Order: sequence, then C-alpha cells, then structure tokens
Amino acid sequence: MKKLGVIFLLLFLLFGGFLVWFKNSSAPVNSETNEKKVFTVAEGAGLREIANNLRDKRLIKSTVAFFLLVKQLDLDRKIQAGDFLLSPAMTSEQKIG
Repeated sequence: MKKLGVIFLLLFLLFGGFLVWFKNSSAPVNSETNEKKVFTVAEGAGLREIANNLRDKRLIKSTVAFFLLVKQLDLDRKIQAGDFLLSPAMTSEQKIG
C-alpha cells in the first residue's frame, strides 16, 4: 500500500511540475514592452518551423510549449499564411488566437 502512495505522490509532483513549466513557458517573453513585430508565416510552413521562427524572433519562450498548445487546441491545420503583428508581451495563446 505504501508503494501505491509513493507512486501517486510522484505522479502528482510530475504532473504539477509539468503544469508549472507549461504555464511559465506559455507566458509572455516580456510583459513590460509595447514593441510590436511583424511575423510572417510562409505558405506551406509547418508548425515546428513556425514555432522555431517565433522563438528565434523572441516572441515565445518555448517551442515545445507552443507546439503542445497548438495541438491541444487543434489549431495545427488551421494556421494561415500571412503577416501578423505580434508582441513579446502577448501570451502564446494570444498569438494563436
């Protein structure tokens, strides 16, 4: 019975740690800025490429968190090509919404 309790505790800590990481990784890169950047999604660009470009332009903190958020919201097939005005003060969810 003690082993089961330890397993549940470890799973709880693992899940809690993941939630803290995900929330932090999806938060704005810099909430203090008013800066806006034009971000271009090229025709045919894949989600990984888009996430890497967002990170390279310092618009998101984590490509993995962004990728997971887009997949969770089932938006990976709905991303459109074009130019978008984004800010480092926006959350990842605001950037895809």
